[in-house]
Amino acid sequence: MSFGVNDMEPHSLHSGASINRGNTMIKKYGTAAFLFLTCAVTAFAQDSKNNIETAEAFLTALEQGRPESVADLMHDEIWFEDPTWGAERRGKEAVLKAYKGYTGGVHDLMRQRVKGYESNNTVVLEYVFSVRLDVHGDGNPEGFVPMMGNGIRIIGFRDGKVVRHTDLSDYTQLKAKIAEAKAQQP
Repeated sequence: MSFGVNDMEPHSLHSGASINRGNTMIKKYGTAAFLFLTCAVTAFAQDSKNNIETAEAFLTALEQGRPESVADLMHDEIWFEDPTWGAERRGKEAVLKAYKGYTGGVHDLMRQRVKGYESNNTVVLEYVFSVRLDVHGDGNPEGFVPMMGNGIRIIGFRDGKVVRHTDLSDYTQLKAKIAEAKAQQP
């Protein structure tokens, strides 16, 4: 003996009223869920935008030789590293000290952001830059040579403050340009 859906007892099927009630609940709660998610995504996007803007302002102050102006943005446990040049400092006082002497070999730094995004309180900025770099490291104005390069900066936030700052550059390219500039100078 076989039977199909039409042969089943009426009470075993959802009535039209329960289906309509389900559609109404989906519309009612689905709209609320959609609005909640939209607000959450918008708030997250705004936080991401704020972190990117804060990271840009932080880096600009450093590039302009004003690290004290962003000291309040720095977390006490900040970690700065620049693997290109082998620099690494931990803790607010050590990082501030490094920042104060770090940009002495760099003049006229200009950078153009190519990409910028934020993920879980970590901002990643990709950029191209031009700079006059002290290729001899002695501060002699004649030793500052114009260069261009690519870089990435990673700025991490904790409790609304910068807790990580990593600078990465194309070291192979920069090293070759520095060697060439040194060879051309007396």
